[in-house]
Amino acid sequence: MIEVISREEHRKMHASFGHYRRGYTRLEQKLLVMLNNNRTPSLPMILSVDFDGVITHSDNFPAIENPDLDMIDMLKRLKEQHHVALILNTCRIHTEPVVEFCRGYGLTFDAVNDNLPEAVEYFGNNTRKIHADVYLDDKALNPFN
Repeated sequence: MIEVISREEHRKMHASFGHYRRGYTRLEQKLLVMLNNNRTPSLPMILSVDFDGVITHSDNFPAIENPDLDMIDMLKRLKEQHHVALILNTCRIHTEPVVEFCRGYGLTFDAVNDNLPEAVEYFGNNTRKIHADVYLDDKALNPFN
């Protein structure tokens, strides 16, 4: 059973963790700049988002817990206000519980572990690597920054 918690419960939980994360406005601005700079012509801005450790504060696999409500709100804003296409990119085999968990917070995806149809058409095939302008992943490293 997946439990949706209130924003107040979320804040209390993270206050007890002692590491409530801030700076989402700066992250959102940086993502928009990166999305615009890296955008593939004739495709929407595409953001690939990992689940464990990004949409949640937890790496307690396979549990689905500890949503990062600020991250979820930011992703919803990117999608709704800036028309960014969101791809859920996760190593989880059973993605439906994750999709339902996110939907419970109002977060929906344009694709799950797959390319957007527009990208498949643009490249002429469904490339093995998920095509995105930016990849948001807690385990990522950019060797140039």
